[in-house]
Order: sequence, then C-alpha cells, then structure tokens
Amino acid sequence: MGFTKRLLICILACFMLIRTGSAAYESIYAYDEARLNVWFIALPGETHTGESILIRTPSGDWLLFDGGTAEAGDTVVSVLQQLGVERLSAVFATHMHVDHVGGLPAVIRRYAPQHIYASPFTDYHTTPTANLKSAAADSGLKLEKLLAGDKLEYGDVTLDVLWPDSEPVPYDKKRITEGFVNDSSLVIRVGYHDISILLCGDITQFADRKLVQRYGEALQADVIKVPHHGSPDASSGAFVKAVRAKHSVICCYAVNDWGIYNRYKKQGNPPMITSLDGTILLGVDGKSIIVTTENERAF
Repeated sequence: MGFTKRLLICILACFMLIRTGSAAYESIYAYDEARLNVWFIALPGETHTGESILIRTPSGDWLLFDGGTAEAGDTVVSVLQQLGVERLSAVFATHMHVDHVGGLPAVIRRYAPQHIYASPFTDYHTTPTANLKSAAADSGLKLEKLLAGDKLEYGDVTLDVLWPDSEPVPYDKKRITEGFVNDSSLVIRVGYHDISILLCGDITQFADRKLVQRYGEALQADVIKVPHHGSPDASSGAFVKAVRAKHSVICCYAVNDWGIYNRYKKQGNPPMITSLDGTILLGVDGKSIIVTTENERAF
C-alpha cells in the first residue's frame, strides 16, 4: 500500500473517532479559578492557522502566547470574550511568522495588555511584523525582548525562558531563512508547583538539540506543546526523550507528519491535535492535570 493511501486511511480513521458534543464544548469554558488553566485554541483555516495558547493563573492573570494568522485573530478574541477576559497581563509573540503574530494586532487593540513580550529577533521586514509593532505603539507599548535566563512570576506560576540564548545576528534579508526565524522562537517553561509545561514555539531540531546539550534531563516537563506544529524538521529523538512528557499537544490544521506523532506516542504520549480534538483545556492543581477537549476522541 502506497504512502499516500496509508496517510489518507490514517486521517479518515482519526476523524471517525471524533464525537462532538455540546457538553464537551461548554466544559472547555467552565474552568476552576483555583487552578492553572491552559487553553490550546483550535483556530480556523483551510491552509494554515498557526497557533494560540491562553493561560489563566490562579492569581487571576491572563497570558496569551501568539494569536494565529490575521484571519484567526477574531477567533482568539471570541474565545477571550466567552471566557470573560477583561484585561491581558501579557501577550507573548514567540516569533515573527504570520501564523503566530498575524492575529495579535486584533487582540492587542481590543484588550490593551500590560506587556508585550517577544523573541529577540523582531527586525523582520514583513507586513505581519509591522502590524504587530503598530498595534503595540497605538497601545503605548513596546516589544520587550526575552532571552534565556529571564524569569517572570505571576503568583505561584513561574515562566522560565530557556531559549534563545543570545541576541540574533544582524538582520540581512538576503540571507534570512525560515529556519532562522523559527529557531528564534521563545521556549518557555511554565511551572506551577510540581507541574511544568514546555512551550516551544516553532524551534527546529537545530535548536532542540542545543537545548538537550544545555539542559539534559532538566528539560523534563509534564506537558509539551510540540514544536513547529509537529513538522518533521523538529522534535529530534533526543529532545523527545529528554522532555519525557506525559501529555503533548500539536497545534495545526492538519497532521504534518505521522512519524513525529508516533515519536511521541512511543514515549507513551500520543499527542492531542487541535484540528482533531478542538480546543484543549488543561486544568492544573499543582500536582495533577485534568484534560478536557472540545471534541471527544478515543486514543
């Protein structure tokens, strides 16, 4: 059986396992304020949606990581409205690609965050980057760059920046590559008592191997947001093994590579996928994690 036929059968099988119910949909918006709550938002789009991750801390801070494409910005705003968000404590632009920052201007103009944090590589001469900077300026804000070693605290929730470790080389659009921008992504470990969540942006194997070399077993996390939408240029075997996550999430509009999916599955951790599972909510009490998905899928 050819690869294409096998892939189509796998995709069909996954969709046949989905059972959508209104109770599940409503439950992703019914969260426990005493917990750390993390939403991996399912975004619309026929080609590429990007990703957006929302966090509410027990201290009441709302943190948004990325906003998907420009077309997805309205969806992110709608989710924030349904959750009753009135103000964002911080917005994080993990890197300057359109599928991560395209939707942020709509969010920034609607919610006027207190801070906008970004990857150190912001000198990227594209319309989405210009729109982000314009929205920030209109709100009286600037992009605050983060580097490895930086730490933010929101009550008992800590955000430790693991990557990138230095300012990027001077921008030269004749030499810039997609991989360079992806590997400028912020990698942030979110910690709440005994539980940690690793947010990896779109880093490739170039960066993840450097992270393994630097941190080794200290990379271990209970949850990982799979790098680069589950693409085959990311999630090296050494990285997946070092993280040893119990839960993983792929933010994508379609499965990019079943080999990467199976790499996590072999670690006893079959990824949840926003295009199949819908929006995913993690409720963390500091010792355990409750997982709720918008669509109910058998694993």
